Amino acid sequence: MEQNTSEAKVEGLEAKLSELRSQQTPSQEKPVAAVTTPAPEKLPPATASVSARRGSPKVLLLLLMIIVIAVAAFLLTRMGQGSATKITDTGQKTDAGPTDVISGANYYVNTMYGYTIAYPQDFSLIKVSGTDLPETFYSQSDDVSFSGGVREDDPASVVILGVKVNPTDETGETIFCSGDDDCLNKWLAVIGESESPEDYLNVQILGRQVKGVELRSEVGEDTQVKRYYAFYQKDDIFVVSLIANNYPEDEVEAALNDFAKYISSFKLE
Repeated sequence: MEQNTSEAKVEGLEAKLSELRSQQTPSQEKPVAAVTTPAPEKLPPATASVSARRGSPKVLLLLLMIIVIAVAAFLLTRMGQGSATKITDTGQKTDAGPTDVISGANYYVNTMYGYTIAYPQDFSLIKVSGTDLPETFYSQSDDVSFSGGVREDDPASVVILGVKVNPTDETGETIFCSGDDDCLNKWLAVIGESESPEDYLNVQILGRQVKGVELRSEVGEDTQVKRYYAFYQKDDIFVVSLIANNYPEDEVEAALNDFAKYISSFKLE
């Protein structure tokens, strides 16, 4: 009897437990809301326009800085070119010799070899006798001379200034030389002066000191003096000569020394 009562109690308890479980199941099976990441908010058109306007001044400032730098570089370049030109001009004046223009002088221009040289106003170009050659012949000649300086007491006296370009040797070949000194030695060999002189002359030509020689010979009481200067420039060999005939010993030195300014006036185009 007691056993039946216990079983009845157990069954009652199980029934209540089942009822409680049925009441709790709906709450446990509630769906869990999905976790989602909110999308970033898009700026409205008005906000985007404000951001663009804030960036524009920076871009304009950068462009302005680039323009300023470019202008400054251009001006500095022009200033540098101006300075270089001034230095070049100064060098050209030095190459021209002691003076650019000699008062009371005539100027000879050779169009073939592109050089200019001054000579005294009372001197004249020596022309080929018995001919009537045009002036262009002499302006393109490789051998020109100017004469004058005749003394009143001796009509036979004369001073001759000459320029010879690319002289030839006894075989007719143009002499070859590697520099001013070598050109002078080669020219002395051409005129038969094999011995080197003890003393050399110096004169300024084209902005540098050019070496020369003086050769003397006595004719009675008079002295003939020859001076030669040789130099190499622009693939050409130039020999400048100065000859005084029938001048007394006490006058010839001063007469020839006065020609240094004319020799130094030699210029190339």
